[in-house]
Amino acid sequence: MLPVTVNNNLIENHRLYCKCGSTLNDVSKRDYRGKNYFDNTIKCLDTDSYENKLAANEKRDKRPTVDAVIGISDIKNGLKTCDRLFLVELRLGYKTEETLDFDNMYRKVTNTRGFFYNDRIENEVAFIFSETIIQKTKNAFERRKRASKKFKDFTIYTVNSFNNTVK
Repeated sequence: MLPVTVNNNLIENHRLYCKCGSTLNDVSKRDYRGKNYFDNTIKCLDTDSYENKLAANEKRDKRPTVDAVIGISDIKNGLKTCDRLFLVELRLGYKTEETLDFDNMYRKVTNTRGFFYNDRIENEVAFIFSETIIQKTKNAFERRKRASKKFKDFTIYTVNSFNNTVK
């Protein structure tokens, strides 16, 4: 993905913001304590939180979802264009690529996209891993992409590469 800019207005004006608005950094702190991984100003929809509320209200099991959805835009001639939602899954605690469950990741993406059927969504989905396993993880994802087209839009980032792409 080419560098894009964060579009907080897209998130703050989204119909779900009043139910699950948060920041990407707060979502990351929930599961990965002790460090600020992301800019505190990046607003998001905490889709795990939203799904937990839905499941409780509907008295059903929780469905897997990605961790967050942020708003992004392209910049052309100094103006934001092509506003869209961007799905983000945090995998910072992984110690090895051997425990990756690609089918579960695919379900997370599919279930999350279901919340946003009327919204413009970036095709690419961000999976953010720690630096320590990034190369082996990239290799595992590339093998999976060659085996099945349903994973073609899964993109692997480190925190730094994500922060350099989404500004």
